Amino acid sequence: MINDFEVPNVPIWKYIDDTSIAKTVPKGALGNAQAAVTSVENWSRENRMKLHPGKCKELIVDFSKNKHVFDPIPVDGACIPVVSKGNVLGLTISNNLLWNNHVTKTIK
Repeated sequence: MINDFEVPNVPIWKYIDDTSIAKTVPKGALGNAQAAVTSVENWSRENRMKLHPGKCKELIVDFSKNKHVFDPIPVDGACIPVVSKGNVLGLTISNNLLWNNHVTKTIK
């Protein structure tokens, strides 16, 4: 049902009814993740598929000394929470790109 879903110039990972998008922000540039999210919202509306804002999360990986500050990203009027780790197809990805959280979850 989501095979035709694309966001221009944004990497997408799709699996069944789950989709992840990524946005790279060069040093010193402003992020525009909202444009990608708006594209997702528009596609969902056009294809009569409901988004679940409660399941949406933002994971920021930033190794710069002066951390970027990004505007909140709303989905259907609710701001996406920024998390320190997230799951993609059973893999726990941390904002520091260490494997500790994934390994801990796996050995439980």
